[in-house]
Amino acid sequence: MSLDDRDYMRRPAYTPPVPRHPWWQKLNLKTVVAAAVAVAALVSATAWFLRDASYIASFLPSREGTLIVNVNTATTDELKTLPGIGPALATLIVAGRPYANVEDLERVKGIGSRTVESLRPYVKVDGETEEVR
Repeated sequence: MSLDDRDYMRRPAYTPPVPRHPWWQKLNLKTVVAAAVAVAALVSATAWFLRDASYIASFLPSREGTLIVNVNTATTDELKTLPGIGPALATLIVAGRPYANVEDLERVKGIGSRTVESLRPYVKVDGETEEVR
């Protein structure tokens, strides 16, 4: 008996490769319709939720721009009520004190002349922080 007679030495018979189809050719109409219905339901639910969220938000008081803030004495929470001022800019404003006038806010990195002009109705450099009427 030679080595060629062993089972592990014999070559397997040729089997042709199984043809592979792209994933979209495996879809049937039932799957496509179910996916389209699911997408339509998701879009409809999202639109409904956003409509309700904007309706509810219209009754909530806006915190942005409701105070006239003294930038020399205000806390970071009071500064965050200013339009366009977030926690990072509020911290930088506090670190850059004192300010002689509103234009001195341009010294703060991230605040330019346009931002100062938009903040002008809501900031001051003397007196107390007060509510906008």
